[in-house]
Amino acid sequence: MFPRHLLVASQVLALVILGSAPAIADISLKEVPTVEVPALDIEALNLDDIERDRNGLAPRYAVPEPVTITPITHGRWTKMNSETAVWRLRTRCKNAISMNYGFSRWLVPVGGEMRIYNMDRTHRIRAFTIDDIQDTGVLWTPAVAGNDVIIEITCALEDRWMVEQEVELSSINPGYRGFHEFFGIPPSTNTGPSMSGSCNVDVVCPQSATWENEIDCVGVISTGGSLFCTGFMVNNTAQDGTPFFMTADHCGVTGGNAGSLVVYWNYENSTCRPPGSASSGGPGNGTLNQFSTGSIYRSGSATSDYTLVELTSPPNPAFGVSFCGWNASTSQPTSAVGIHHPNVEEKRISFENQAPTLTTNFVTVNDWDLGTTEPGSSGSPLFDQNHRVIGQLCCGNAACGNNFSDDYGRFSRSWGLGLGAWLDVANTGQLTVDTLPAGGGGNVELCSNGVDDDGDGLADCDDPDCFNSPACLPAGAGDECSTAFIAVDGANAIDNTGMTTGTDPISDAQCPGTFLGQFVNDGWYSYTATSTGSMEVSTCNSISFDSDIAIYNGLCGALTQIACNGDSTGCAGFSSLVTGVAVTAGTEYLIRVGGWDAGTGVGSGTMTITVGGGGPATENCTNGTDDDGDGLIDCADPDCANNPACGGGGGNGDECIDAILVTEGANAFDTTGMTDSPEPDPTGCSNAYGENASDGWFLYIANFSGDVTFETCDINSFDTDLAAYSGNCGSLSLIACDGDGGTAAGCQGFDSMITIPGVQAGDSIILRIGGWGTADQGPGTLTITVGGGGGGGQGDECNDPLIAVVGSNAVDTTGMSDSADPFDDAACTGTFLGVMASDAWYQFSAPVSGTATVSTCDLIDFDSDLVAYTGTCGALTEVACNGDGTGCGAFTSLMEMNVTAGTNYFIRIGGWAAGGQGTGTLEITLSGAPNPENCTNGTDDDGDGDVDCEDTDCDQDPACVTPPENCTNGTDDDGDGLADCDDPDCTADPACQAPPSGFAYTAVDVTASYAPSTGTGSFSATMTISEDSAAVGYPNDTQGFSFGIANDPGMVSATTWTSSAVLA
Repeated sequence: MFPRHLLVASQVLALVILGSAPAIADISLKEVPTVEVPALDIEALNLDDIERDRNGLAPRYAVPEPVTITPITHGRWTKMNSETAVWRLRTRCKNAISMNYGFSRWLVPVGGEMRIYNMDRTHRIRAFTIDDIQDTGVLWTPAVAGNDVIIEITCALEDRWMVEQEVELSSINPGYRGFHEFFGIPPSTNTGPSMSGSCNVDVVCPQSATWENEIDCVGVISTGGSLFCTGFMVNNTAQDGTPFFMTADHCGVTGGNAGSLVVYWNYENSTCRPPGSASSGGPGNGTLNQFSTGSIYRSGSATSDYTLVELTSPPNPAFGVSFCGWNASTSQPTSAVGIHHPNVEEKRISFENQAPTLTTNFVTVNDWDLGTTEPGSSGSPLFDQNHRVIGQLCCGNAACGNNFSDDYGRFSRSWGLGLGAWLDVANTGQLTVDTLPAGGGGNVELCSNGVDDDGDGLADCDDPDCFNSPACLPAGAGDECSTAFIAVDGANAIDNTGMTTGTDPISDAQCPGTFLGQFVNDGWYSYTATSTGSMEVSTCNSISFDSDIAIYNGLCGALTQIACNGDSTGCAGFSSLVTGVAVTAGTEYLIRVGGWDAGTGVGSGTMTITVGGGGPATENCTNGTDDDGDGLIDCADPDCANNPACGGGGGNGDECIDAILVTEGANAFDTTGMTDSPEPDPTGCSNAYGENASDGWFLYIANFSGDVTFETCDINSFDTDLAAYSGNCGSLSLIACDGDGGTAAGCQGFDSMITIPGVQAGDSIILRIGGWGTADQGPGTLTITVGGGGGGGQGDECNDPLIAVVGSNAVDTTGMSDSADPFDDAACTGTFLGVMASDAWYQFSAPVSGTATVSTCDLIDFDSDLVAYTGTCGALTEVACNGDGTGCGAFTSLMEMNVTAGTNYFIRIGGWAAGGQGTGTLEITLSGAPNPENCTNGTDDDGDGDVDCEDTDCDQDPACVTPPENCTNGTDDDGDGLADCDDPDCTADPACQAPPSGFAYTAVDVTASYAPSTGTGSFSATMTISEDSAAVGYPNDTQGFSFGIANDPGMVSATTWTSSAVLA
């Protein structure tokens, strides 16, 4: 169904794959030539990623580096034996976490294969063979963990020419986040902002019961070796397994790059990490070893943000990939489920228990009841209550810790935009299709409804289809504290049939007005509080047996009972209700539900958990504490994504948590369409403070110390109210507020002004600008000025220096304070230092040893002084200085000093006289070179991270160069196990040339074809064999010859020979 046609020139006449290539002996990789791509500017990439997210672009995990590399131009060929050759290329990027590759041409011969693995051999991907050849000729690979990676192609010696002609590497893509970010690092040692939030739910958790087939159709994708999203296999009305795959249009898959699509399957955590726990917010243990590569673009539209492609081959059946069902009608769903890969992490599932909102182009989940979505979830499917896709994720702001909405491109809208033409080729008019499970069609076994859904005679957990279903957990699950079920907010199914009676201690001293019984057949549940407040646990009127409940904190084996209930007032059947349990967000509690006695205490039902009387605390993004109890601290918490302290640029300004970042100077704003925030209006404000209507929120982080004035003066603005707060959203403290106190000239007359004295650099102030009356909103200008006090931001003191590098470094000493560190102009030849006013500090690490020239000569707009130190802050040693450099205008400076590679130096720039400050450039140049690499001493001499022959500087060193084969000395000179003419390197050597045969042979019109679906192919050629006119005695002394053609029966299943006429 998916043939691949290729041209080859080989002496095999019919092709049948009968075995794999022989194993390759391990050899040293030190001599493999290296292509090194530039190191990644991680800080710049992170800033750009924030901007990409604001603009609705697909998340990025790697940066493509275009190259043109073939086995002719780069790498090295090695002879493995008399029949096999291998080509290798080493690729590096010093600070990458992964590498992936794009080939603009890729074709290997029968029996050939390509392997990719890291230098440490700790990670590799499966071999690529002729089965991976694409009609388009391109190949894009999955990511390999590490920054130093080998590409290796093995083939028969006689096929080397094909590899050289048909393989071209065009893109090396070093990764900096996402795939393999925590490879080889124990999960307990990792926290990071790129991990998915702790409120997410693993797809192996009990909540996913009955959704197993839909889970199997979802994968995480890479496009162009750079972008990541989620997508899913999609069924069609023929239900014939055509490998259609859907994702979001904004994920960037187009007709021009569809061949670069890589889909990873079954990237899931192996266990259920309790939602809300620290482990759920940490690294998972999923693997990325199951993948498909290559696709053909079929259809797409930005209107409903969908893209449909067809994979170039179906997923490997061993992967167990299903095809999602769908609903293209306009009917109203009653609930929704999302399955996705948040932040390119392991697969998760999210639940919305209410009906989503429908518009023309989108389906909107108003807020998730369990789980959420995050960047990377884009393109993931949204299912209705009938397990059918009704949309793919477009956009939204949902995250752990908020109740924001998500928009999904509506499947029914995409249907009429071109999707239906591919999924209903026969034009049946059918608008709903169910999920096609892995392995074929038919009804799906739901595993928990007591029905034999798929008609195989086995129901629920008796059916092997349910082997991995959370509804069919192995015996013992939940029977002891150590194997507790995961409980969540809301209803949790309970069935203590078959449970044993535990021996953990119980006491009814905490059960007011009631008693506990024998706690028979007790089941255990682990609940991690999602908010801080008062918890209620209830089996009241929802269970079929006489129940007891006990609640504990602590660890299994060392539990502390904190609450209990036997029979609650008003609850029928002696069922139970525990109320008033104080819980803290992020803390785990163990809940034990048992029966009163053996006669009345066994059955099933529902346990409901609710928490009220408070909500989760707001995460303070800079205090090193997990304030909201979600297991994530400061910038690791997605709640801090927009916080400037975590590299964010602020939000849309409508609420405190989405405050817009502002800075010194004029800041334009617009409150049009803003809502009235629920935060209490400030009281005690001066100058006619009004209603604070349509208020916008702003975050100011002081760059300088001093008295800071905020003013809304703008002739075209509206009647403003202005308030300033300290603290965090949800726990703000009013600093000051003003209605019409502005005093600047030329304003509209009702502007506001606040001055806050004694602000220190780095302080955060939250600002709120609203309208005096309900109709007052619109654009305006917030002007921020600093005065009355000294002190700048980074670089103001030795202990917080700016980083200087070889080349140009920006200088701005405006607002810097006068440092107290000592300086002396005794080391300043022919010049003097002044008072070092408003000085700025830089730290410079010398990359090489030599002479450094540090200069502001004609590069700065004030009379400058320069001083350089070694040592540590508080214990500095002055090593150089200059006041006025020779030949430098305007009393600018220039100094020279001897530096040692790897040593840190502090450079101090100040004004000669009081008040001397300004802007310009600090230029650093170096004479000298790094220490040379000694290629045999086991040391990294030049500090580039590579030792001896691993360092490319040693490529030509005799200790690292394999000698050429001497073809006549009887010795294996190049160490490949082959000597003299047995070595393919000697093929062209005259000593190894065969004598003239006397005959000429040509073969033309050589063609071949091969079909992977059958494992067979064909070969045909026109051959001419004639006497060689260059032979001695031609033509009279060379009369007649005979010949035969031999074939390998192990490779040829059938041959046909047809003779042509004898040439005259």
